[in-house]
Amino acid sequence: EKQLRKEGIAQPVYRVGDVMADILFSYAKKVKACRIPGTYYLATIHRNVNTDDLRKLGQVLKALAALNKKVILPLHPRTKKIIEKNRFLSRLLNNSKQIEVLPAVSYTEMIGLQKYAYAILTDSGGIQKEAFLLGVPCVTLRNETEWIETVRLGRNALCPHPEARTIERLVERIRRKKFSGISKRVYGDGTASRRILKHCENYLKRHHG
Repeated sequence: EKQLRKEGIAQPVYRVGDVMADILFSYAKKVKACRIPGTYYLATIHRNVNTDDLRKLGQVLKALAALNKKVILPLHPRTKKIIEKNRFLSRLLNNSKQIEVLPAVSYTEMIGLQKYAYAILTDSGGIQKEAFLLGVPCVTLRNETEWIETVRLGRNALCPHPEARTIERLVERIRRKKFSGISKRVYGDGTASRRILKHCENYLKRHHG
């Protein structure tokens, strides 16, 4: 709202929520656990900041391989190609008993994996918000985030130089927070699209009879 006012858009402005929450909550109701809930980390790596620097990518993979729980890693096609071209990274990933690599998964499958994860480790912008909405602790493998409110509220932590102990410590710190109801106060309760439609209908009635 502050930003809209800066741009000269003051009225009418309605707080309706986030349509991304609408979609996520709709799908999250339908998914079932495909793994024992709380027994694994879910990780995604695809951002240039992690994949274009082979030393950094190696650091990320080493950290994942040393964690205290199994890591489910749906491997982005671009990341997969980079790893396959590097003998050290390929060996690191293939020899790790802790990391379970999956091919790219569907949206529904991904929501299921996120919903029942112990924590999520990602460099994805969208997944950070989905973790917040699902009430799952998130560690962002970057030095910045699009969703600063998730960090400010203690549900997400930045980790630009990941090590296993650092990640585990951040996850436990987040897990001590109470998640109940916080995401709905920030992004809405999953009815944003209906509210938008209602405001559009009211506008048309006022201006076009």
